Amino acid sequence: IMSVENEREFFLSGELTFNSVGLVDKNYQFIFQDNAPVIFNLAGIEKSDSSALVLLIKWLRQAKQMNKLIYF
Repeated sequence: IMSVENEREFFLSGELTFNSVGLVDKNYQFIFQDNAPVIFNLAGIEKSDSSALVLLIKWLRQAKQMNKLIYF
């Protein structure tokens, strides 16, 4: 689950696993509509698997292509 802390900072909580990463990715593609920096706070993640890492790497690649800063 993600919540917005402010316009460019997002707090992830709960599980980030195979069952949830697709929906998280789909719901938060809007962050790549501009090249403003964005911060993902991962402190609330209680359970993750390798698909979470795949998602973070995907977002890093997207950000790099846009010359966008992304922080975890």
